[in-house]
Amino acid sequence: MASTSCFGAHFRFCRGDYVALVNTSNGNKALEKLNKDLPEDEQFYAINTIALFAKSFRDHYINTRKGKGRQTQLEYLTTKFMKTPKGQSLGVNKSRRLTKEILKNSREDFETVKEYYFFFDLCPKNRERVNIKYEEVIGTIQ
Repeated sequence: MASTSCFGAHFRFCRGDYVALVNTSNGNKALEKLNKDLPEDEQFYAINTIALFAKSFRDHYINTRKGKGRQTQLEYLTTKFMKTPKGQSLGVNKSRRLTKEILKNSREDFETVKEYYFFFDLCPKNRERVNIKYEEVIGTIQ
């Protein structure tokens, strides 16, 4: 029975809501209209690029800035840095301290990655479209 209902909703979406989606370029409104009369367990969902970015950055933060993952990342980056002329000139202790400082600055990493991920350099209008903040992604973890 559920598949008939979903198919019916899908068919209804393809005929009417697809036109609305194309005309307005607003997937949220189209999904809202599509799900209007469907039970919650049969509704359609969409994940946008902002949500994917947030999940990816949050997972990266948890895996590299917290607990054992932080120590593993610190050792990895220090070892990598020690292979450079600057790292060799500083020595392992100063290189490790510098790497610790770099790992503390996750907000700057967030902004840098966001710039690349959403192609702000190629599509400046994306800055207006992408309004996700560091606090929204990481704030609940710290």
